[in-house]
Amino acid sequence: MAVERVELFPSGVLGVADPARLGAFGAMVVTALFTLLYVYRRRAYILQWVSAWVLLTGALSVAARDTQQATVALLMLGFSRFLSLTAILAIASSPLTFRNRRWLDRRYLLGLAPILGWCVASPFLFGPKMALLPGYVLAAALLVAGGLTFLGVLRQAQLLGTGVVGITLLLAAVTQVWIGVAVARSATGVLPAELMVVNGLLFLFAALGMHLLVFEEMTFELRIANRRLQETQTKLHGLAITDSLTGCYNRRFFHEVIGRELQRHERYDLPLALLFVDIDQFKMVNDTLGHEAGDRLLEYVALFLKGNVREADYVFRWGGDEFLVLLSCTLEEALEKGAELTTTFRATVKTASGIPTGVGLSVGCSEVIAHTDDIMDRIREADEAMYRKKQDTKIGTGDYS
Repeated sequence: MAVERVELFPSGVLGVADPARLGAFGAMVVTALFTLLYVYRRRAYILQWVSAWVLLTGALSVAARDTQQATVALLMLGFSRFLSLTAILAIASSPLTFRNRRWLDRRYLLGLAPILGWCVASPFLFGPKMALLPGYVLAAALLVAGGLTFLGVLRQAQLLGTGVVGITLLLAAVTQVWIGVAVARSATGVLPAELMVVNGLLFLFAALGMHLLVFEEMTFELRIANRRLQETQTKLHGLAITDSLTGCYNRRFFHEVIGRELQRHERYDLPLALLFVDIDQFKMVNDTLGHEAGDRLLEYVALFLKGNVREADYVFRWGGDEFLVLLSCTLEEALEKGAELTTTFRATVKTASGIPTGVGLSVGCSEVIAHTDDIMDRIREADEAMYRKKQDTKIGTGDYS
């Protein structure tokens, strides 16, 4: 039985005696690179490209084998074409796997059965050249579908690698049609070497684009991980500097921020003052109504203080029922603010739900003078002033029910 010879990899391309074997060796190298990439990244779409290049290596290896038996030659031709189409199918479907983060349904693999049947039977039924042409057209259609899908991923994910792969696959589709037409028209069965070289280079560029995509995906994931880490650090820092009951800053944050505020106070000659706030009759509330009522009172006082100072000022829970307020103002303004807080609190607590009406605030003030060596001296001064106010002010027992 005579076999119409079609040289898909003609001798003498680029001065190489057997370009099919050279192509198989190159495909093995690319397969090894993708395998290492998969070991590092463990992504399903990378495994698809590993499989695709394994199949391409097999297709080139089969095509490189020479035999004088007609039946074996036709079988090898059909099997080589089947491996090539399966590899292209794996490449074309990889953007779907990349987008969905999972393998395609196994039912898609059922489409390989008729392709295998055609590739094996068509060389016997129609001859090698006419059998190969539909395969190249199908390969072109798959490459167009894969290229457009990659470009869709580019528009969605803004990853340059998807654009490189998408455009390269579209160009490879053009060469597939060109090669198919050249096969059908060839009288000698020898294809133009330039087509085979261009087609091989396009697939290599697609492989480079995939490596770029993997690098971009890894960089994107690192950015996301860093952003989440920063958010977690911010959240943890917020928990570390905030009193869990009242939501005010705690002493730790006071010692963290006071140095910066003192430097700003000295550099720009800005006034700075402290208010030391204590809740009157707080122990009576705890003893009479219980600690839950005391906690509600602390929460109410914290909201009251934060709502009656400027955003640039700081409210700290100093301990127990004591609060410290750091104000950017003069001592006279701080004294006015202290009196205002005392009066306003007594008025608002009368209408507050769940808050005893007999409680009040005692407020002491001190000024942070320039070049202060020990801020704790100023705090003790405000504490002593608060204590004198508490002693001088006569507060009735009130109604704690």
